[in-house]
Amino acid sequence: MSIVDFPNLLMVFGPFSPFTSQPLVHEWQVDFLCDLIEKAEQGNGIIETSKEAQDGWVRVCQEGMAGTLFQVTDSWINGANIPGKPRTSMWYMGGMGNYMTEMNAIRDDDYRGFVVG
Repeated sequence: MSIVDFPNLLMVFGPFSPFTSQPLVHEWQVDFLCDLIEKAEQGNGIIETSKEAQDGWVRVCQEGMAGTLFQVTDSWINGANIPGKPRTSMWYMGGMGNYMTEMNAIRDDDYRGFVVG
């Protein structure tokens, strides 16, 4: 929902969101981000993502793609439509339930992976 070196850039259904029903993800992420913004407003209003958290989430998404046909299918969804581009996953493939569990754990751990001030 955010990226390193772009403070306060928050994305609903951006890269590495769950591969599932979009309206469900949109609503859930908006609620999560509103809570995160509210926490930031208690300080200096800055929300940043740590490099470690970003790299860890990308790794989780890459590992999730390994068990799907997206890894071997020629599709825009994995970058195969661009000659020479490495195939990659831009989705979290663990399902919405697991995504919500992980994001709730991040929130409950004082927004672990975010620097919120």
